Amino acid sequence: SSTTDTTFYIYYGNPAATDYAATATYGRENVWSNGYVIATHMDDITTSTILNSATSSFNGTKASANNPTQSSSGKLYNAQDNSNDHITIPNVGNGSTNITISGWFNANNLTGSGDTATYGYSIFSAHSGGNYTWVTAGGTGNGGSPSEVRFCGFSSSAVCNVASGSNLSTRQWHYVSA
Repeated sequence: SSTTDTTFYIYYGNPAATDYAATATYGRENVWSNGYVIATHMDDITTSTILNSATSSFNGTKASANNPTQSSSGKLYNAQDNSNDHITIPNVGNGSTNITISGWFNANNLTGSGDTATYGYSIFSAHSGGNYTWVTAGGTGNGGSPSEVRFCGFSSSAVCNVASGSNLSTRQWHYVSA
């Protein structure tokens, strides 16, 4: 805030110092308490789950154990090597129809085959009642280019609209928000 001071406590050089409990006032689940439902830095809790720092009731579940695999080479913290797999976050179910999703990705491939050649690789996706919405990178759907991010929707047929123009490249970090 530009009008109210915020006090931060930083501990270093004291191996005996301990963290606050996750649900305590200054614990990790209260850092993201201003309307955030999911804030994950792709950190494994177990080989099959990832941590949601906003609330543990929405921790992510991997496709299977170590699939995807946690990597220490993320943009902000860790990353998940998500070649053809996914992480499922439980249904938020808060009745909100307006949400923002953002994150970093680093693609090994932007051309793909089959559906990924057409629609690109999914970065985020959501579905409800047979309707699907997803954000993809790569592919050539609707006459696009593999260097584009797309916002896609599906109810009876898929439509993917270019959302970014161009300039995506492999093995570089890109930020996307939808």
